[in-house]
Amino acid sequence: MGSGKYLAFLDDDDYWTDSEHLNKAYEEIIKAGDDVDAYYTNQRAFFSDGTLKEENVWIEDLRCKLKNSSLETCEVDASFLLSSNGFAHLNCTIIKRQLYLDMKGMDEGIRYDCDRDLYIRTLDKAKKMLFCPRFVSKHHIPDKSKKGNMSTVISSFEKYLYQISVYEKALLLCVKPEVKARSRIALSNIFKHISDIYSS
Repeated sequence: MGSGKYLAFLDDDDYWTDSEHLNKAYEEIIKAGDDVDAYYTNQRAFFSDGTLKEENVWIEDLRCKLKNSSLETCEVDASFLLSSNGFAHLNCTIIKRQLYLDMKGMDEGIRYDCDRDLYIRTLDKAKKMLFCPRFVSKHHIPDKSKKGNMSTVISSFEKYLYQISVYEKALLLCVKPEVKARSRIALSNIFKHISDIYSS
């Protein structure tokens, strides 16, 4: 894992579109102080045919919630980040190395949505977080016709089971009330989706 102070993540089939992303992140973290636990940005998602996915996928919807719709990096809290309909993808995540180690890193028992699990646990543990609304990376949405990716090799029902595990874990282990509240809402939505599927 190296010995750096911060960890930045990037999926092997994605890439950062902003060549200055890490330099900018470094400058903004230093400017805010070395007590920054997490730094989040945005990305755009594209289908296998190159078409941009228009709907909110990650935390794009937070851009309009910033004061004066500023595109400047600012300090945010868990409540603000949880007000998004999505979550920060790993490509858009930089975490203090010690915090990552304290949280015991990625949960290898969660095969799908392990990035969402890390995001929730980070929001619960982090004391100081920065949000940069800039789009810095390109995410390739897995092609459903190909079975070489966890997103395509398991069924929708199995995905729901992993998501239930993520949110039940958050309810049991997380401390911040806002994280628990958001997890309860997410769980109720998942169970509603499952009941809709089996009642149709």
